[in-house]
Amino acid sequence: MLRCLWATFVAVGVCTAAHGQTTAGQAAAQGKQTGTAAIQPTKQGINTGSGQANVPGYNNNAVEGQYFQGGNGNLAGPSTQRLTDCQSSTSPDCAAVNFLRNKSSAVNPISINSNDPLIQANRDRTNDPGSVLGGMMTSFPPKSTSNCAAAAPGPATPQQVIEVCASYSMPASNTCERNWILEVDRWWSYRCQSSGTVNLLCHTNTMATCSIDGKALSSYSAAKAGAFVSAAITPTATPGLYQYVLQVPVNNCGGDGSASVSFSLDTVGQGGYITMNMTSLDDAAAVAVNNYTVYAGYPNHGPSYDSGFFPQTAAAFQVGYSWSEDIGKDVCLAYDYNGYCYQWQYQPDVRTFTANTKLLDFCPAGYAPIQMRSFNYCDSYLGCFTANPYTPYNVTGFFCNSEGKFLMNRSEGKGNGSVTSSATMPLLVGTNRIDAYWGTWMSSKACGNLTVTGQIYNVGPVCNTTSQTICEKP
Repeated sequence: MLRCLWATFVAVGVCTAAHGQTTAGQAAAQGKQTGTAAIQPTKQGINTGSGQANVPGYNNNAVEGQYFQGGNGNLAGPSTQRLTDCQSSTSPDCAAVNFLRNKSSAVNPISINSNDPLIQANRDRTNDPGSVLGGMMTSFPPKSTSNCAAAAPGPATPQQVIEVCASYSMPASNTCERNWILEVDRWWSYRCQSSGTVNLLCHTNTMATCSIDGKALSSYSAAKAGAFVSAAITPTATPGLYQYVLQVPVNNCGGDGSASVSFSLDTVGQGGYITMNMTSLDDAAAVAVNNYTVYAGYPNHGPSYDSGFFPQTAAAFQVGYSWSEDIGKDVCLAYDYNGYCYQWQYQPDVRTFTANTKLLDFCPAGYAPIQMRSFNYCDSYLGCFTANPYTPYNVTGFFCNSEGKFLMNRSEGKGNGSVTSSATMPLLVGTNRIDAYWGTWMSSKACGNLTVTGQIYNVGPVCNTTSQTICEKP
């Protein structure tokens, strides 16, 4: 506990007038001369040895100085140790330490507030110095309201006047507060005036409660090319449920294109699913899941195939399929006198052909492989022509090529159709992909559109965990 005693000093000056032979400038010069003469002797008396010579017990190298450390030392530890050491010592310095420790709490604190009689008495004297000085004021000219007045000069000759002003210090009562905040880390125990190390053995028990429920996709993306203007996956407010869309705008004329969405599933067969709906379908479209064809067709101008027509035994779907094929022919080497060829030789002509989409790696029932050479032809007026490498100019719709692959080319249809795929979706744990192809005939007058939409629902283990850490002495 700190005890503070305020002493109030009041310096009182009065205005006086005196007559003398010494001027103010001369008095100031004499004071300056006296002070200057005392500076050097006083300065010489202040040195490193003066403290030890004049102050009892002074030591330039006090042992306690090691605790200061330039203002960064820790005084609490040495102080606590000093209290402990002095409990069993009778040395004079320990007697002082023990006295302060044992008796300090018994001394009554001193409290002085603004209404203390000492403060009030000094306030009264400050407001009325004449009550203390009394008759001293009668030998000087009276004060004017300016607090610093000069005596009236005589009428005969000028007089020198010295004015002294009054200076007062008003007593005041000041208070202050110190707010201390104690922050305690709940993982530790604290004791005062003690130190040591305690080794604890801790273990954490973690309990988890899990269920299969809707779970956010860990990743998803979308891509588009050609006639498609939209490809996106959008989460809904239901955990694990997403909407996707692949779209060709209304009245796209003479175009084709492809789009896809990719996403990761946590489980398969645990309640997750995808759906697939095709609306505004005009003209040709094909859709696959993980490269397994699930729908292909021309709903208003040709066959459409769904579900069981595409067995999920091999991942065969591919947008843009090319192959090489020989479309050579027999060439006459010799003619008779009548102009008939009697010597022929086959002349090979291997070319690369491209179809819009490959659906299956085999030719299904109802279809037979065709040779591109069958599209070679001759005109008596224009000459002979070979099959076009871009096969939609040779054959539209579904066909099997010379390899036995089941292919589909773009084609013009009539009107708009809608289809909901009933196929069992070949989903996988991990990355999955939905692909769509759309195309119409290569003409500015052949226009169409497509919108593929559906839901993706992902489920997986959703766990809530709680843990508790317990520490004990070994």
